[in-house]
Order: sequence, then C-alpha cells, then structure tokens
Amino acid sequence: MKDERALLDLETMFAAAPGSADSEGDPERLARTGHVVFEYQDGIMPYYEIRAFGPLFPELPGREPPYVGRLERDEVWMLGMIHDCLADWEEYIAKYYDVPRGAPAFVPDRLHLESAGIRLSEAGERLFSVVFLQGDAGLRRIGEMLVEAMRTGEQVLSFYSDRLFVPWWIMYNDVGADGMRGDADWSPRGFWGYSHLIEHDFVRNTLCPDHRIALEDTPLQVSLNLDLSLDNGNDGLVTGPVRDFFKDRKDACDHTVRSTSRELRQALMSREFRDQVVYFCCHCGIQQGPYGGPARSVLQLTDEAHITPGHLCEWLRERNLTSNPFVFINACGGGLLSSQFYCSFGHELIRKAANCVIGPQVRIPAVFAGTYAVELFSRFLEPHCHLGRAMRAVSRHLMDNHYTPLGLVYGLYRGLDTRLVVSGVG
Repeated sequence: MKDERALLDLETMFAAAPGSADSEGDPERLARTGHVVFEYQDGIMPYYEIRAFGPLFPELPGREPPYVGRLERDEVWMLGMIHDCLADWEEYIAKYYDVPRGAPAFVPDRLHLESAGIRLSEAGERLFSVVFLQGDAGLRRIGEMLVEAMRTGEQVLSFYSDRLFVPWWIMYNDVGADGMRGDADWSPRGFWGYSHLIEHDFVRNTLCPDHRIALEDTPLQVSLNLDLSLDNGNDGLVTGPVRDFFKDRKDACDHTVRSTSRELRQALMSREFRDQVVYFCCHCGIQQGPYGGPARSVLQLTDEAHITPGHLCEWLRERNLTSNPFVFINACGGGLLSSQFYCSFGHELIRKAANCVIGPQVRIPAVFAGTYAVELFSRFLEPHCHLGRAMRAVSRHLMDNHYTPLGLVYGLYRGLDTRLVVSGVG
C-alpha cells in the first residue's frame, strides 16, 4: 500500500523540536505543544485521515505512527457542519448588532454576555464533536488528549490542512466534573481562541518559512485598502480610526491609502511593491458563477469595482509577494479560505507568499471592525509581539472588558510567529 506519510513529508515537518532554533532559524518561534494534520482521501468512500504529533502526543513504543484517526465524511458534509456553527454566530450578530439606521448602537453588558455565551459555546461544542468525536477510536483519542491538555493550561497548536478549514478559535470545551454541562455552565476560558494560541497552517505551502518582519532603517511599509463609504452613517468609525492610528505613527509607519481597484492593481503589478502590512477594510461578498461551479469571494473598495481572486492572479501573474506581507482582510467573511467549493483571497495570497492572513469568519458589524483593527495594531506594532499572542489578547480584552465575544471570530492562517523584529535580531 502507498505510504501516505511519505507523500506528506511529515517526517521532515516534525523532525525538529518545535520552537527551537530549527530549520527556520528563528530562536523566538513559539514552541508548539501539538500538531494535528488533516488529509482528505478521495474515493468511493471518501474520508479524512488525521495524524497528531508533538509533546501532547508522546511516542508509544512499538507503534508507528502512534496517533492516527479516521473520519468517514466527505467535504460537502464537513462544510455544511462548519457553516451550521458559523450560522449561530451570524444569528447572534443579526439579533443584537443589526440596529435600524439612527437607532442607538448596541452596547453589550455582562448579563448579555452570560446569556449569549450559552448558545455560542454549545455551537462550539457541537463543532468539536463533529471534527473529533464522530470518527474512529483513534480520532476520538486525539480529541480527548487535546481536551485533557487544554484543562492543564495554555496550549500552542498548529492544525494543518490544504482543503479543510475549520474555525478552530470558536471551538469550545469546558465540561463539568461529571462530563455534562448545565444550562448556564460555560466560561470564556472554554473557547479555544480565548485560552490557547492556535493557527491553521498548510501541508504543502512553505513559500514564506520565516515569519519575522524586519524593521530596517526605513519605516514599516503599510497599505490601507479601503472602502471609505463605510464611514457614511457610522460616524466615521470604520476606516477613520485606522487611518488616524497610522497618521499618529507616521515616523514609525509609512502608510498608503488605496480606495480604488485601479490603485490596488497598479500597486500589485509594480515590481517596486514592498508593502509589509496589507490591510483591507471593505465590502466582501460571495458570488456564484452563472454556469455553476465554485463560488468566489469578491472585494469592493470605494469605487465598487469587483475584485476577485482571479484579478489577484492576473495582477501578480508569475510573481510572488516578495515582501511577504502580513495581510489583514477586515471584511465580512474575509478569513474564510478556499475549499473545492469556495475560492477566496486568503488562500490565493498564501499561495503568493504572504507571511500570513487573518480575517473574520463571519459577517461583522462595521464599527466593530474598526475597533478590532486598532486594538490589534496597537499591540502588534510593538517589536517582538507575536501576532498569535496579540490576537488572543484582543479577544480577551473585548470579552472581559467590553462583554463581546466577537474577537473570537477572527481566524489566523500561518501567523502564530509573525512579528516585527529589529533587523538582525530574533
């Protein structure tokens, strides 16, 4: 039988001790406590093969590989289960944050969070069950070991797949002593994105192995790609705070505002493109082709021209993003990546050597998008602040001090170790 393990080159991926100054040459890389790889196997009876490695999964004498599971589900079914979970978050946002024009903005409080958290945590538990508890005994054991470890403290986890994109950060585990939860028995600590450091990585994409962004003698190069009309009717609180944030840091950050597809095209087609941080705040939608086939994501800046992943391919052509930028798509569903059914910007940018991509998994309130961006950038722009830690700090701050769970919907792809460093220093 063909050795799939050799195909994935997992021996190389996990041979080095995670977090040490290994093949990436990064002495401050976060030490991973676990790696979990999902590989889809097509066929008459398709299934996912799941392998787990790392300190959470100690080697067992005489068993090689020791932790392997199998989930006999096809991609359509898994995508549906993921969308069911995201739909609970969408309904939560629609119920509380969608207010009529001119009405006071919704301001959550502690009582609101305590109530809303029940349904959202249940959705996260169901998603965990779908991914880890409905397969064979090997997969259930991997899931149980993850939960056992999470109860002991912070975990640093990388999940790998090129075709299955799970919103890991809104998964939830916080069971009582008897293994059952009460109606109101939930805690923010049960959400994976609140308590742990988690990224989604890729099995076969290694175009940007070093996630350090070097600060040279010149300011950090930042581009703000915006739909300025989002500020209309929102008191200027969507793109305005981010523009002001970078204006106030003009000595440390050289920022450029682009508001049309033409400006973005010219920038990406230029051999002089050197953006280190690429920020989008704009409309993002899904467009179904007239003749069927995969849906595709569409971005719109101020000029409302449709920008698709196909445009990125055309504008970059055979070139990669040699500046390896950190890309933040702060648009509705901007953090959803491609499956065989859905073509997204995030996956295409990763293919083109972006350092990492982050973005929300669901539709988000416009004003909240601006708030989140400022909170994140204010932390990330501190040298040596790992992006994974910055995102978790924002989620905790918003949950603990502003009683909103929405920070958890932002996904992180290949970016736990992304950070600014003084040139030549780890």
